[in-house]
Amino acid sequence: MKGYYTIPEIANMMEVSYTTVYSWKDKGILVPDKITPSNRCFFSQEKIHNFINSMNLENSSQGKGVD
Repeated sequence: MKGYYTIPEIANMMEVSYTTVYSWKDKGILVPDKITPSNRCFFSQEKIHNFINSMNLENSSQGKGVD
C-alpha cells in the first residue's frame, strides 16, 4: 500500500525484530492507520518517520545514538 509501511518493513528499517514492533503496537506506542479484514496493519510513512525521529531525539538526549 503506497504511503504506508507494514510491521516487517518497520522492523527492517529500524533494525529491530518483528516482535518488538508488535509489542509497540500492542502497547499503543504505535497505532496502525489502517487494519485490513485479515488483520494486516499499515502505518503511515509520516507516523513512522516521526516515531523514528522521536526515538533518535530521546536516545541522543540520553547519550545513546540510534542510526
